[in-house]
Amino acid sequence: MDKITKSHLLDMKAMCDEAVSLREAKLTGALFEDRIAELAALHLIQTIGECAIRLDKSSPNWRDLMPEIPWSSIVSMRHRIVHAYDDIQGFILIDVLENGIPQLVLALNKILGK
Repeated sequence: MDKITKSHLLDMKAMCDEAVSLREAKLTGALFEDRIAELAALHLIQTIGECAIRLDKSSPNWRDLMPEIPWSSIVSMRHRIVHAYDDIQGFILIDVLENGIPQLVLALNKILGK
């Protein structure tokens, strides 16, 4: 794994860890009672998508070598947060935080050998 690819994967992992910490600090329902926490969650998910885009630009073949990661879903979610920010349903954000991020952490840990 080249240095740039590893850097993008480590960045994704760091954002996932932050999202997990945020989710653990706030019960998911309470997350939406705290606008700052909600915005933080959106930013972390958006940044994970940005890392995926940068990985694709710098190392396009690596995505093919990591089929366990739902790349298109990650990038699509990033685009939705950026371009359709007024149409983000709370249940989608909850699903990403409760299911998508933990699954992504497992996949990234496996790839990064952690």
